[in-house]
Amino acid sequence: MISTRSFCQTPTQLWGNLIRQFCTAKRRRTCRPFFKKRREGRERPRSWVVVGGEDGRKKNRLGEVSISCGIGHSHMPKLMSLQSTVRPWLAASASSSSKSLARNPLKRSIRCVQTTSTAPLETPRDWVDFQMRRADTGTLIDMFNRYGSTQNAQNTFKPRHTLHKPAAQATTSALLASGAHFGHAATRMNPNFVPYAYGTRSGITIIDLDQTLPMLRRAANLVRAVAYAGGQIIFIGTRPDLRPVVQKAAERLGPQGFHVGDRWLPGTLTNKIPLFGLDVVKNTKVVPDLVVLLNPLANMNAIRECAIEHVPTIGIVDSNVDPRIVMYPIPANDESTRTAELIAGVLSIAGREGAALVETEKKRRAEKAERDTHRRNAYNN
Repeated sequence: MISTRSFCQTPTQLWGNLIRQFCTAKRRRTCRPFFKKRREGRERPRSWVVVGGEDGRKKNRLGEVSISCGIGHSHMPKLMSLQSTVRPWLAASASSSSKSLARNPLKRSIRCVQTTSTAPLETPRDWVDFQMRRADTGTLIDMFNRYGSTQNAQNTFKPRHTLHKPAAQATTSALLASGAHFGHAATRMNPNFVPYAYGTRSGITIIDLDQTLPMLRRAANLVRAVAYAGGQIIFIGTRPDLRPVVQKAAERLGPQGFHVGDRWLPGTLTNKIPLFGLDVVKNTKVVPDLVVLLNPLANMNAIRECAIEHVPTIGIVDSNVDPRIVMYPIPANDESTRTAELIAGVLSIAGREGAALVETEKKRRAEKAERDTHRRNAYNN
């Protein structure tokens, strides 16, 4: 087999290698070497072609001076002279380019040199004018910002932040973006869910988010009040996609938050003595003060036990669920992970705010007691 290296050799070396390969081969093979046809005549490098414009320079659509060329190294002096006439400070870059071409002979062409018609900032007066134009632009932006939209990076719903960076206050647009308005098929709608349904679309029940938002805020106020009173709150979500949701929600509440992500053990509240022991039940608070269910239809045992123990419940209720099974229903899509992240984030942040209010109140009372003690000691002395 003929190697490709032979085509880079002289004709004498080429034929010598061919004869040597033919003689050493075990069997004769036919070989038809293919030689690339050398192109007849080479195009000479193009020199500067400057056409168009009043001053003899080519201008593009934006009014900028555009100089395009494909020149060799021998035309570099002409390039430098033309650059010095168009823009003086380009001559230095052209001279450095010529030096680099002299060091590296493989770079034989310059594809494009483009300049703008705006004069550079050379004098102090140019800098003053530039700063004045920038200040005027900033003033116009500040003046017209009041008449635009109030949406910014802080209050814009970002789906990727629903789990780790949830919003403290829910909005209708955030609920809509998370898919909370999608219900089940219209044929599966529970009759008691009719007041929370906006209508049907393509056989799918559409949930009225104008009712979801106030009910979510009511539930958030309840969580805040329970956390402020020092109560314990349990988040229940037994689907695999809801486990990190309830875990993050419980972490935001600190020692007052708990979560159940695998399975609710029947009898946890109603049969607590055989499960935990009499000493644990007497010395430890086993019954929570509030239960939040992200998928209530799959945790009916927990709902029944909470009803027996008189524990208030909050649940995401879909169109196929009776809203009366929980005490504080939130009509929304219970099969959407993003909706569960949004609702659990709002409720957990409300609970964290309630716990923070307790700490603030303790500090305020401690400072007040210290001031009273200091005044009493000063009066006695």
